[in-house]
Amino acid sequence: MKTHTVNVEETTPASAIGLICQSIWETRATAGRRHTLIERLTKLRDTKDGFLTVCEYAEIRSEFLGELATRPRMPFSQVLITITLCATGFAGIIYCFLHHMPGIALVPAMPLAASGLIWWHRERDYAAKWNFSHFNRLEAVNELAEAALISAEEASTIRGRIAEMYEDERVACHQ
Repeated sequence: MKTHTVNVEETTPASAIGLICQSIWETRATAGRRHTLIERLTKLRDTKDGFLTVCEYAEIRSEFLGELATRPRMPFSQVLITITLCATGFAGIIYCFLHHMPGIALVPAMPLAASGLIWWHRERDYAAKWNFSHFNRLEAVNELAEAALISAEEASTIRGRIAEMYEDERVACHQ
């Protein structure tokens, strides 16, 4: 009987789940940086082969890089899902108390607490991205280029979009 050795890479479901969890609850920046783009793009690159299609990878990567050249807001889908989970948890707690089941009220309290924590963290994350300075954005582009996570052409394009964004804001402020 012949045995086959299967080489399982680190891009298995465990790292795919890590990518999903990281997109919900992002890690803190390391090495004194004010952003998590290096960590996020590295994790995305390492996970892409075993988990994402080429189109999905390109779309997620584009969203990450787009955050540098825009003032991102929390996506409506995230807002809707979080509010729905909060409302479901709150309705469940009310139901438990109205039907004299206070001991079970902990069960619907879990999605309420989880969605509240996710909302709080996502709101802080998007506020930090919104308030990122011109200098910090350009510095992040340079760090991404040095880490070979973006090409020189992409870096140039992103720098142009950042300059355009700040120029548009200056013009709007002077009108």
